[in-house]
Amino acid sequence: MHRLPFRAAAFDHVVTNAVLEHVANPFRAVAEVSRVLRPGGVFAGSAAFLEPYHDRSRFHLAPDGLLHVLRSAGLAVRGIWPQEGWLVFDSLAEMPGPVSAPTRWVLRRLGAFERRLRRRRLHPRATAEGRRWLAARTPAELDAERLHVAGQIDFVAEKP
Repeated sequence: MHRLPFRAAAFDHVVTNAVLEHVANPFRAVAEVSRVLRPGGVFAGSAAFLEPYHDRSRFHLAPDGLLHVLRSAGLAVRGIWPQEGWLVFDSLAEMPGPVSAPTRWVLRRLGAFERRLRRRRLHPRATAEGRRWLAARTPAELDAERLHVAGQIDFVAEKP
């Protein structure tokens, strides 16, 4: 991915699914994607964030890090959101690794509890605005909170 064998501006759309965490240099890889996209072309995909280590993964990008990588390649980010149903407890319970069966059971229960809590737009944390503990959140606040506990992050970016 660091040196794609295609001419510049060759594609209208590039899709990646859980690849960026495996490349040696995500900045270089996304710069190559930008190079092969035509102006107005779309780059869409996902990147690991709070998933556990897996299959030689190197860069699990936080939301701000993913934005930085995409923007550094000259791409305009059109959307970034948590991959539904794959928050941190879900990914820890399901990904391969040295996690015992009882721990996976507990993680699945924690994930289900968290989803129920967030479905009602509740979160057990006081906010800087002085909201009450377990106060209702707006859909935008809910999305922002889920983004920060996502196992994977989905994105859409466009080459200007």
